[in-house]
Amino acid sequence: MQDSHIVLLGDCIATGQSMLWPEITGDKDFVSDAIDCAKDKVLEKKLVSWYLKNYKEKINLGSVIDHSLKAKLNKEKSMSWVTGIPGCLNLAVAGETFQGMHKKIKKIIEEDTIPSMVLITCFSPTHRCVVINQNSQKFVVKRDLALLEEGQKIWPEEVYKEFVSRVKKQELFGEEFQKRKNKKSFTILTKLLDLHSIPYKFLLFREYNKYISNQYMDLSDLPATYSNNGYELLNKKVEAQPKIAKRVLNKIGLL
Repeated sequence: MQDSHIVLLGDCIATGQSMLWPEITGDKDFVSDAIDCAKDKVLEKKLVSWYLKNYKEKINLGSVIDHSLKAKLNKEKSMSWVTGIPGCLNLAVAGETFQGMHKKIKKIIEEDTIPSMVLITCFSPTHRCVVINQNSQKFVVKRDLALLEEGQKIWPEEVYKEFVSRVKKQELFGEEFQKRKNKKSFTILTKLLDLHSIPYKFLLFREYNKYISNQYMDLSDLPATYSNNGYELLNKKVEAQPKIAKRVLNKIGLL
């Protein structure tokens, strides 16, 4: 990245998550719960069919699901509101936490490429993160609680097992424990940015997360324009992306 770039650190609110399902399923009125979709084997088959129809590179058929998912995630990200922020490097991923964001921005700083600004989104209250040290390696493991027992291929099996065990133990401490942990992680992240004189903006998309900081840009009304009873109206979500970009640009002084 170039020094002039803005870096976006965030979760699925900045990845365009699920926006391709209407195209993949052929149902223009498709509504989505991302967790349900992640577990739906019928949708998985439709995803693979969509991939094979649209992507012609030679692959090992044993990895076709992984390739299909990656293609979907990449295309959705290109549709997200973040693409409307000029010169913005989008490092958002589903399941992200402030600990994961810290790891990413620390790596960028260590590479001596200082961003002109960092945008930090809040994340879903059900995201969990634990730092695991095994075999002289540090793993920042993160996932949504609803997917805790689902298969994964990102981290070594023993590392993930320890993550699941520690998350379950931490859950016994209740909601206030998680809030304190999130506030502490946010403070550590922002102190790193302050140390390197990197300006940042905290973008609040979920009212629940107001406890994290009293310095935020309130965007919590925007997800409501495409949500209904916990489900996302995906065509409306696609339509909302330019509006979100415009609001963000205005709030960070680039419009």
